[in-house]
Amino acid sequence: LFRSQQQRRRLYGEVSEEKERLSQQAGRQRAELDELRRQLEENCVLSTKALKEEFEKSREEQERRHQAETKALKERLEIEKQAWEENYMKKEEAWLLSRERELKEEVRKGRDKEIELVIQRLEAEMSTTKEECERAAENRIQRRSEE
Repeated sequence: LFRSQQQRRRLYGEVSEEKERLSQQAGRQRAELDELRRQLEENCVLSTKALKEEFEKSREEQERRHQAETKALKERLEIEKQAWEENYMKKEEAWLLSRERELKEEVRKGRDKEIELVIQRLEAEMSTTKEECERAAENRIQRRSEE
């Protein structure tokens, strides 16, 4: 009986020690788990921060590229616009010069035609005057010869 009580006490003691050991082990594991969780959260925060920074840098770079492309496009369009305007002005000037030549030619032809008409009229008047003079002279000659 004494021996079984001793065995029981010893077993209770061993069980109690085992419980204490397991309790301490569980505490250590909980502490390790808490530390791992904390590290994981910290890593997560750092990763998130790094990703945000990388995203922001990427966005800024994209914005810079977009602005540079927009500026280059505006410059190219301005150059093309100026070239088009110069080309248009050259064509317009060439057309105006051509039209001016045409109008000068029309005016010259009209003037030449008017001059020709004046010459014809003067020739006709001269012819008529000459005929009248010749008739008058003939009439005088005839009158003198009749006298």
